Amino acid sequence: PDILIIGDSSIAGTSLSQDETLASVMTQKYGLSVYSIAPANINTFIELKNSGILESPRVVVMSRIERRIPYMPAYNEHAHLSFSDLRLNPFLQSLAVQIDKVRRGNLLFYLRSRANQTRGDGIQSTVDNRMFFMEGPEAVVDTTEITMNRIVERLVNYDSYCQSIGSRFVFLPVPNKETIFWDLAGIETQPLLIRKLISRLEARGIPSIDTVELFDQVRDRGLMPYHYDDSHWSGIAVGAAAEELAKIVNIALENPQEE
Repeated sequence: PDILIIGDSSIAGTSLSQDETLASVMTQKYGLSVYSIAPANINTFIELKNSGILESPRVVVMSRIERRIPYMPAYNEHAHLSFSDLRLNPFLQSLAVQIDKVRRGNLLFYLRSRANQTRGDGIQSTVDNRMFFMEGPEAVVDTTEITMNRIVERLVNYDSYCQSIGSRFVFLPVPNKETIFWDLAGIETQPLLIRKLISRLEARGIPSIDTVELFDQVRDRGLMPYHYDDSHWSGIAVGAAAEELAKIVNIALENPQEE
């Protein structure tokens, strides 16, 4: 693909329709060749590349939910997909999908919850009883110098690896729901991890998107960047992120790196 998006459940599309996923929006709205792998990390991509399944995309977009940003792994340029012949066998893949569907039992859980009128896990806002959070005040991520320096250096290393294979690198953080609705989550001030990180990445010349500012603007317009009863971003937030990402990506596609 022109663009590869690596991420977690937000990129996989949890709580979204297929057409609302970031890869689908980028493809449909901007006519770009986009593929996503999620839940995954940089080494998942390297495994697929070193195993000959993926070639170097023109742009690599690394997305990560805010709470997991400090735990991004160091990249391993020698990572290789183990048992690739078995894992890529069409029959075994189909069998694995069916087993996964039965194991998850999504339809059963859905019907049971509707019949019993039960609510899911989460922390209910004391300000707006429609709003639920995953962690509440515990969602605030440490922003000490040690943590910030470790995150920045990890992303700088990702950027260096992508340059080494002829790809551009873009970082797309997804804020915790608590960061955007901090006033409803029992947090005194808006958490600063992403904004501090964006500032440092800009100083290092790494393209990134300030999704906190972006989603704050969405909320200010009276729109919902997240679901009331789920911690994942909404189709509205995806559309806003896609618009900003398209600006960066088109620049990268129009001005490919020199060999």
